[in-house]
Amino acid sequence: MMKTIGLIITTFFLLCSFSPKSHAAVIINAIESGGDVIFSASGSFDLGGVSHSAIVFAVPGIAPTIDGRRVRVGGAVGGVSIDIYRSLSFVPPSGPFGTGPGFISPDSVTGDSFGIDLNSISVPAGYISGTALAGTMTFAGETFSSLGITEGTYQWTWGSGGNADSLTLNISPEPSRAFLTISGLALLVFRRRRN
Repeated sequence: MMKTIGLIITTFFLLCSFSPKSHAAVIINAIESGGDVIFSASGSFDLGGVSHSAIVFAVPGIAPTIDGRRVRVGGAVGGVSIDIYRSLSFVPPSGPFGTGPGFISPDSVTGDSFGIDLNSISVPAGYISGTALAGTMTFAGETFSSLGITEGTYQWTWGSGGNADSLTLNISPEPSRAFLTISGLALLVFRRRRN
């Protein structure tokens, strides 16, 4: 019986570790942790399927509503120069990732400044296609609910063939909450088999 519980828990952690990462060039994971909401992102962009549009000064943050759907991590709270790229084949998620009150700035950020808007990607100024990117942003004292974001997986795609690329946003419960849920299910299975 303990083998069954161990197998369920091991499978859960393996699925959490590997499932969405193999399907996108950039992954952004948002979790509630210790009374904060943390967005952490990594990956790289293929610029072969997009066209340079502008160099702008931008700040990190989120805009989850239908007209924004922006997630930009890293850089500096005060903003940095970024390059904007667009594509005619840009496909955003089927709906917004929340009902948030417009643009929301984080309390702290680290790493590269990069992300996605409704119809464009942003990368550090002078970014070279395929270069690894990593960044985080933290919304202190917030929850998914207070930020107006909805748990789920949201994907933006663009380009085609060898230049096809994507960004995936995973908004998921705190790992300990998910662990408790799986542990509870394992306990139910154990008790059911025992009876």
